[in-house]
Amino acid sequence: MEKVKQIESKFMKLPVQSVQCYLTGDVPDNDYATTQFKSMVLIEETFTCNVVKRHKSGIYQVKLMHQTRNIGDELVKVTQAKMKEEKKPEPTKHEIKTAPQSSTGVSTVSIVSSIEVGSYEDFYVTHVESTCRLWCTLAKNSNQMDVLLTDMSTFYDNDDTRVAGPLTVGQKCAAKFTDGLWYRAIVKETGGDDSVQVFFIDYGNPEKISGSDIHVLQAKFDQTPAQAVECRLQNVEDVKGKPCDSLVEMTADKQLVGKVMEKTGTKLTLDLFDTTGEADININLAIAKLITEEKVVSDKNVTIAKLITEEKVVSDKEETKEAGDEAMKNIKQDESEGEVVTEKIKETDRKSVV
Repeated sequence: MEKVKQIESKFMKLPVQSVQCYLTGDVPDNDYATTQFKSMVLIEETFTCNVVKRHKSGIYQVKLMHQTRNIGDELVKVTQAKMKEEKKPEPTKHEIKTAPQSSTGVSTVSIVSSIEVGSYEDFYVTHVESTCRLWCTLAKNSNQMDVLLTDMSTFYDNDDTRVAGPLTVGQKCAAKFTDGLWYRAIVKETGGDDSVQVFFIDYGNPEKISGSDIHVLQAKFDQTPAQAVECRLQNVEDVKGKPCDSLVEMTADKQLVGKVMEKTGTKLTLDLFDTTGEADININLAIAKLITEEKVVSDKNVTIAKLITEEKVVSDKEETKEAGDEAMKNIKQDESEGEVVTEKIKETDRKSVV
């Protein structure tokens, strides 16, 4: 009780500043929704709160907006997606025995199974396809992979064992990258020429390389699980273009801290943070802000283009009207001149009669 004291009246002149509110929409009231809501709003950003209804009890129904984002609508979407995921049927015993596969066709289950939802891990972003489809590796496995790749390059620089027979899609191999080093890969596509489309399983990037740079993957190099884990950024739209380029720049060659928000099969949903500078950067928020700004610019460009089109239509109408007026003026002038000529002819005829 020593920390509780009677408040003086001069401190009670300012009205109470906090009010109880709830969001519009069918937002469920559960722990998952609460956690997601906190991740959306407990940030250093300004929100717009539009009052929809005030109850007699003093509680307000509000529409909470962050620029063009409706927080209530986004919260409904993520919670509904979570509920659908939880309603999926449990795998059978036979399915449990089968290791789940990533979209690369190579299992990363042992990597992902070692990561707990809610935990923080150090990651490297190794390949970015879009703002919500990127591949990451665990920083704690870097030394192990350095040894593996060094051994591979030493071996394959002196090895002539090309893959026997035609290559097949999904086949594991050792592939030589443009940097002259050898990496583990799988065949994704074969063409009529000598080129082969491969996917580097420890980095997540696809590449088209010469068939002469494809060798048999020795068993001793196939013991370590594939390292590249497909990830997405929490609460970030899936776009390409400038925001995607910015994501590459913000994450290149940096050891980042990632909070694991969700696991879906062998895919992770992350909140990424850059802690390498003086101030920590929430990469998710930075990219989401860039996407919003890009949309604003795009909307402005559409509006300007529309105005230009409308202005051109008005201009064309005015030119058409002016041309029409000029034509009518010429017609009237021709008619007037015709009448004068007719009168002169008539006058001449009268004089001839006289």
